[in-house]
Amino acid sequence: MPPTRTLSTSAEVELLRRRVDDLETGLAALRNQLNGRPTTEQQAGVRPWWESRAGAFADDPGFEELVDLGRQWREAERAEASTFAEPDDRSGEARK
Repeated sequence: MPPTRTLSTSAEVELLRRRVDDLETGLAALRNQLNGRPTTEQQAGVRPWWESRAGAFADDPGFEELVDLGRQWREAERAEASTFAEPDDRSGEARK
């Protein structure tokens, strides 16, 4: 066990107090979130960052193309993965 160190200055003690206060505040916020209570930011009416960006690509043909290409890629990956699936013992078909 390492030797205990005594704090030599009141500045170090104050720094630790502030750090503990910050940790306790963060822990309380996490507990509130887990219990379904609104966070301090929500109580103050601060919107989450993603809400301010939602809809930024509305009616953008480039974004629509990106979504379609992503869908095609996922479908191709799914199809390729199903060719390597082991057969189901009961039906002889590949499991998904």
